[in-house]
Amino acid sequence: CNSGIATAIFLAERLQKLGIPINVVNSVRTALGAKSAAPEGTEGAYVNQMIYVGLDVAVDKVPQDTPAHLIDSVVLQNLLDVLSHEQIHALKDVGVLNDSDMSILTRMATSKTRPEGFRMFGEGQTEWTYFDDVKASQPNLSKIELEEEAVAELFIKAQDL
Repeated sequence: CNSGIATAIFLAERLQKLGIPINVVNSVRTALGAKSAAPEGTEGAYVNQMIYVGLDVAVDKVPQDTPAHLIDSVVLQNLLDVLSHEQIHALKDVGVLNDSDMSILTRMATSKTRPEGFRMFGEGQTEWTYFDDVKASQPNLSKIELEEEAVAELFIKAQDL
């Protein structure tokens, strides 16, 4: 759990230096308001140059059989996963990730097979990429939005790269 806390502090400090605050809220949907496009159960969002991460979903994602002494660690990991995803949107927005960077990362997200345990869809598929997973879960997004989401998903488990 200490390494998770250290990672969270490191990410928060780096994002703060770029002028990107992180707001941990009980519910992202509630925090953004009823007129928000965020559906119920939204884990995180990057809106108006602020990252929101929701405790409600991070807690709800804890498997029922998790030993009591590990629950806090699992919640923290869930929050870090969301922060890792949302930071990509923020870094692109503030220009840290430029078009060339995004092009390289998009090639990776459209060619790298997403590990089966982290897929939202594509059970049993052998060549199921991060892009495929995002396209299946959010089919109404434009190609550019799908690519950015796939890159953000890629960074949830960046240690697997």
